[in-house]
Amino acid sequence: MISPKSRQLKTLNNIENDQNLQSGTAAANSTTTPFLPDNVIEQILSFLPIKLVTQATTVSKRWADLWPSLPIIDFDEGDPTNPDDPAKHQRFIRFLRNCLERCEKQTLVDKFRLRMRYHGVGEDEDIVDDWIVFAILTCVKEFDLCLVRGGEFRDVWTTDLNEDVDRLYLIPQRIFSSNCLTSLKLENVSYFSRATGTPISLPSLKTMSLKHVECDEKDGDHRALPRLISGCPSLEHLSLNQCNFGLSTLSLKISSFSLKSLEIMDCHSLDLVVETINLVSFKLVSEYSYPYHYDLTLMNCDKLKHLRISSVGLKKLSLLSCCCRMENSIFTPNLVSVLFSGRVKAKVHFVEAPSNLLDAKIGVCFEKRQSTFNYYSDLKAFLESFNCAREVEISIRDVEPAVSYIAPSCANSLN
Repeated sequence: MISPKSRQLKTLNNIENDQNLQSGTAAANSTTTPFLPDNVIEQILSFLPIKLVTQATTVSKRWADLWPSLPIIDFDEGDPTNPDDPAKHQRFIRFLRNCLERCEKQTLVDKFRLRMRYHGVGEDEDIVDDWIVFAILTCVKEFDLCLVRGGEFRDVWTTDLNEDVDRLYLIPQRIFSSNCLTSLKLENVSYFSRATGTPISLPSLKTMSLKHVECDEKDGDHRALPRLISGCPSLEHLSLNQCNFGLSTLSLKISSFSLKSLEIMDCHSLDLVVETINLVSFKLVSEYSYPYHYDLTLMNCDKLKHLRISSVGLKKLSLLSCCCRMENSIFTPNLVSVLFSGRVKAKVHFVEAPSNLLDAKIGVCFEKRQSTFNYYSDLKAFLESFNCAREVEISIRDVEPAVSYIAPSCANSLN
């Protein structure tokens, strides 16, 4: 027979066991990953850098299965101004290889970005090639590739510093034949386009940025960049920064019906001709003295509204068919000759009067809707920018009788 005291002790033990069971269940629940819909998990992972994404996927198998299908893939090895040891670079290459294997079943990518140190042929070239193939096969829309040169430990990889180590990465021609690509950014690569090679076809491309890109060709045909632009019928924004288009004695012509914004910074070219009827913004910055950027011609500037030119070596400047009121800033201290045609409301503004300006040829149209007095008042204000020229030739059309004369200076011609 069980005594009342024993029954009481058993009851207390049962209560304690139930409490322990409940507390253990609560602790287990607190460490269990809460259920989240797939789209929520993908949204969370999309805000994380790729290295943190791979760490976050250790939370559960569902997270690990979802991250390779993310629409954005972004790799960044680190600050190129602070070179690390070769072993760390090797770990990054292995990391790229592992990620590529996990993404092999992915079918669509919106944005791909790779920024890494590049040491020439070998593992570096192979992994870049493989990721570019992956990006093309997954119909990437935005492609961004930046390969920083080897840096201080470049010679560790080979005994002798040879051309294979020092040369730029040759971008595969396949990247220039994509129907999906809308944005293309390349830095520190070389690009050769042969007339007999794969035709360039980037029908959806809107934005292209080239920095430290070698565009000259081995066979002597220096039309690589014009050929590339002609294959981009929808291109609206083009940025060229410290690119080499071939020999400095050659002319470079940029022609496009779709281009709206063009930026050129410190690129090698003697004569530059821009013919883009829809261009709204143009920027040229060059610290090079002669012979670079000797002659600049902007044609069909009907819609040009923003103009900035800063070039120490520029000698000749032609602005043709300027019809809109422009926000412009021109710094050309060594300018010798100016040719302008358009309307007086497209006033030219020199930040600093070019002291060596020999001649300025100005062709303007009389606007019939404006009174003669107001028109010539605006014309006088327009010509003040050319007071420093030794000789000014002015031609005014649509006025009877037409006015055409040569004056020693703008100020004297209007007083």
